[in-house]
Amino acid sequence: MDTRGINRNAMAICLLAIGFFTSTLANSAVYKCIDENNKPTFSDRPCADDAVRIDKLIPEIEGLERLTKENVKAAFLLLAKYQKNSDISKIRNFLHVDAKLSIDLPEEMGGLQTYSVEEYLRSAKGNKNKNNVSYDVEITAIDIKNDGYSARVEANIIQVGKVEGQRLQLITSEVDEIKLIGKSLRITKVTAKLNDMKLL
Repeated sequence: MDTRGINRNAMAICLLAIGFFTSTLANSAVYKCIDENNKPTFSDRPCADDAVRIDKLIPEIEGLERLTKENVKAAFLLLAKYQKNSDISKIRNFLHVDAKLSIDLPEEMGGLQTYSVEEYLRSAKGNKNKNNVSYDVEITAIDIKNDGYSARVEANIIQVGKVEGQRLQLITSEVDEIKLIGKSLRITKVTAKLNDMKLL
């Protein structure tokens, strides 16, 4: 088997993960509820009898006073839905225009790769369904900083795609940095690292 072909295709699969926690969450609706303290909460399941389904709009990333674990999670649930549908114009709304995206690959796959927002979006659009990629994402931490003006999200991502007729599994760790700019949630930096790659 030509391992150079596998490396090229694996890199294309990795590109799909950068900046977006696309996962089984993408198959879920997003619901908004008001908790006992009169604050909004978000879930991929109806969280109360009065839950409102909000996945048809891009709510809760604009007009925010502070970042919270709840609105950051809600933003990523919505982002996963837009990524699944390759809705590049909506995905763009989540990224700061000067966001830096990078993935640390093994040397034989080109080493550290960095992308501007436009470069990433072109790659995501071109590669979206090429390798029939499936995702499983575990968000391991959401850390709110600076009184709600910035956040850090960490996740482990398991991707499976077809390469030269065989199934390839990639395990990537990712850290996203988020800022509240004006009153808008924006991803400003993404750092990903490919930790493992194997044929299934």
